[in-house]
Amino acid sequence: MKELKLTKYMISIPHNEYMVLFHTIYGYLDIIPNSVFSMIKNGEFSEIRNQDYELLLSRKYLTDTKQNEEKILLSQLCEYKKIRKRIKNVYLVFSYNCNFDCIYCFEQDKSGNQIEAKVLDKILERLTLIHNEFDFVLTLYGGEPLLIENYANLKRIFSFALKLDIRVRIITNGFTIKPFLNLFLKFKSVLEEFIITIDGNESVHDSTRITKNHKGTFKRIRENIELLDNESFPVIIRSNIGIENEYKIVEFIENNALCKDHNVKLYFVENNRGLLSNRSTISDKTELIKRINRVCNKHENIELVYPPLNQMLAMIYDDNFVLPLFDYCNSNSIILYDYEGVPYSCTESCGNKDYIISDIQDEHYFTDIPKCLKCHLGPICGGGCKLKNNKQCKIEMENFIIQILQDVIEKNFYEI
Repeated sequence: MKELKLTKYMISIPHNEYMVLFHTIYGYLDIIPNSVFSMIKNGEFSEIRNQDYELLLSRKYLTDTKQNEEKILLSQLCEYKKIRKRIKNVYLVFSYNCNFDCIYCFEQDKSGNQIEAKVLDKILERLTLIHNEFDFVLTLYGGEPLLIENYANLKRIFSFALKLDIRVRIITNGFTIKPFLNLFLKFKSVLEEFIITIDGNESVHDSTRITKNHKGTFKRIRENIELLDNESFPVIIRSNIGIENEYKIVEFIENNALCKDHNVKLYFVENNRGLLSNRSTISDKTELIKRINRVCNKHENIELVYPPLNQMLAMIYDDNFVLPLFDYCNSNSIILYDYEGVPYSCTESCGNKDYIISDIQDEHYFTDIPKCLKCHLGPICGGGCKLKNNKQCKIEMENFIIQILQDVIEKNFYEI
């Protein structure tokens, strides 16, 4: 008989006279009596009744003492590389110029300089080569891409996309739609969607996203969204969650008409750049995530984009096996060219010369980081954001996972 041990890739949570087990590689979620868990901890496997023993073995909570579990992750990474879709998300920044003065902007230290024609030529040559190898969506980013000074470049990009049958997505503050509407209509066939940020109801939004002369922007953006809606352009509402709207965001996504009529994606404003290092953090991020997630469960058009949460819920609820979160933010599928033609693999790292990538094929995974490969939370947290140096990540992530699991338990196993 093999000598067995308890897997290290597991979280256990006491629940009355039971112990809840969650396997962080395979996503198994099970409940066993405390007495059985004590036997496992003490290595008293012969005392465990066959039914429980077979469950623990088949669900991989028990593993061979000679088994190197880290090699399991590495083999799954090989599988991930084979089967993942070879789709790149390509971003293009004409400049870092913007007509807004958002209080949480991480690009305030970047401004000026418009992309030169010869630089754009080289980028389009590169995109043609990428197009020959990958399917991709071209996302126009900033700064703010919809500035009048970018009109000619927008027209050129749309013509290029039409010729090669490339879809174009525009991430915009939504303030200057009208001057471009006829251009959008002309190239409607290549426009995938508009992603427009609204951080809450009018008073909340106008406290975070203001013009350079400190005027509110909500009403005009709402009018421009209606303009795009009337022409049947797909619009996604994006909301950034920070200290200014943490107590109002749930009310906004549940009750505002914009959130009822459009798909909504919510993101946290992370303190990743030095510019935001002194910014206060949300009072209780995990509790807020739980509240928002309950709204998302009721409304299919609303999604909270937070990789560890998305990974956990997929592992628990999907019928098929979900591979670990090898790439926290999908940066291995992103390449961003700024106005200098310099490539980056992250929208928040653009302009930071420390994060220039040398080759589009460069790939990095949490398994490249020894402490993350050995950590039982690695398959869920994916190593976290590469820009955020958090020495307390293990404690914070485990507390987060436990609280989310407790929510799942209350919802699904309330009869115990």
